[in-house]
This record gives sequence, structure tokens and C-alpha cells, in this order.
Amino acid sequence: MICKWKLSPKHLLAAVGVASVLSGCQTVVTPPSRATVVPENRTYARLAVSSPNPANVIVVRDSGFLGSGVDKRFYVNDELIAQLAPGEKLEFRLDPGEYIFSTHSGPASTILANAPVYLDQHIEAGKFYYYRLYSDMNKPGQLGRVTPKALGIE
Repeated sequence: MICKWKLSPKHLLAAVGVASVLSGCQTVVTPPSRATVVPENRTYARLAVSSPNPANVIVVRDSGFLGSGVDKRFYVNDELIAQLAPGEKLEFRLDPGEYIFSTHSGPASTILANAPVYLDQHIEAGKFYYYRLYSDMNKPGQLGRVTPKALGIE
């Protein structure tokens, strides 16, 4: 079977452009070793730790095009802890206990805002917990607990 239509350079360029945009519609995992630490001017709260053996929490925001123009706000028990830009990480310690982690972006009054995402967490002493802030076309502004391997940690 012979194709009867021709693809001009103009159409080929347009097709490549569309494919490039669509492939950029999800974020890419950023390993903590490559992520930069959230700067002090976007770190708002320091959580008090009294346990002799606190848990370690690492939150990493993916890099990539989708949602990159807006910082993601990260909360613990409704207290704003930090705003993360793409490719940044936040490391902190927590006493063992029950917590609600949440995230959303942008002021609620803007088109850039997305609905908050909540995670109920049971944190145990001395353990490491890893979280990923990510987006794709179906789920903008997501927060999920992940394994170290999922973040590129061996």
C-alpha cells in the first residue's frame, strides 16, 4: 500500500512540536542527590522535635514543564512548612505520631491553584520517609509517599 499524501517540512515541524509539548506534560523524578535545598526565604516553619529518635522526612519536587511556573506549598497539620520549586527538596525531622501532610499550589483565587491533596501519615521513630510532589495531565499537584528506589536512592 502506497501512502498518497505527502508530509511537508512545515507539517513535520508542527508534528514534532506537538509531540514535544505532549511529552512535556508530566514531571520527571528528581533524585534527592540532584535536588537543591529549598532556600530559607521559602521555608516558613520549623517543627519542634523532642524525641531522642525522631523520624527523617524528605520531600522532593519533580522537575519538568508541567506546573513549573508555580511553587508547591507543603503543609504538616495545616501549617505551611515550605514552598518548593521544581527540582527542590525539603528535609526535616518529626516526632513519632500521626500527621496530615498536604500540598497545593498558588493562591486559591488564581487560575494556577489546584485542589489540596492530603495524606494521613503514621510516623515511627528513627525511620526515613520519602515523599514526591509530582504532576501529570490527569493529576496536577499530587503528593505521594514513595520508596527510596522510586527516587533513585539505592
